[in-house]
Amino acid sequence: MEEIIDGYDGVLGSVHGVLAFGIMTLLKGVTELAEGIELVTIEIEEVNREQSEAAEANENVLKS
Repeated sequence: MEEIIDGYDGVLGSVHGVLAFGIMTLLKGVTELAEGIELVTIEIEEVNREQSEAAEANENVLKS
């Protein structure tokens, strides 16, 4: 057993762990960015809808 452990330099080192952590952090950031974009898009659609409704109400007032 000691011969196997002594002769094993290892395929994965600390550099690979740091790389894996970096990739996971990047993926987390991308998902958070996508969620943020979705929220902003929803807010923009809501504002556009409110402006459209206000414009229609103004037109109705002017027609009266």
